[in-house]
Amino acid sequence: MVIYALVIIFILPGLLAHYFFHHPDFLKNNKTNKGELVIPPVKLSLIEKTNFSQGKDHSISFAEGKKWKLLLWEPSVCDTDCYNQLDRLSRIRLALGRKLYHVDVGLLGKADKISEKLQSVFKSLDLHYLISSNREHLTNATRILLVDPNDYMVIAFKKDASSKDIFHDLKKLVNTKEQAM
Repeated sequence: MVIYALVIIFILPGLLAHYFFHHPDFLKNNKTNKGELVIPPVKLSLIEKTNFSQGKDHSISFAEGKKWKLLLWEPSVCDTDCYNQLDRLSRIRLALGRKLYHVDVGLLGKADKISEKLQSVFKSLDLHYLISSNREHLTNATRILLVDPNDYMVIAFKKDASSKDIFHDLKKLVNTKEQAM
């Protein structure tokens, strides 16, 4: 009797692990990301508009290296709700702690110019204003996008997604990048 108990205790977990490894659809509902995974990932050609008064454009590759980007896609004019969303995204970045330097936050818009008020908000919150040359993959609704260091849109959130969900996905991606290095 003791032999059977030992066999069950030591062999059964191995058999179950083997079964679930070869039949992953059994655990299909076990979803790890909170946002919508973009399949296939969409390459965004991002241009940063940094010097608004002189109209100079710069590629988004920063001097300190490529970073993850947490972007607010705003197809219309940035209003009070947009300001609140940008503040929320900045706070999510700040919640990353020491990993906040691996992420940039910004507004992805259509217009080449933004208001003076918005420029002051960008300076105070350390934000970037970006435009994309290929906007056909972006919807007409405001979205929050996670973009990888190679400018591929990986995960998209609705604008009313919880900060906790965005933080969860962003933290997982930043940690994954660090482990791959």
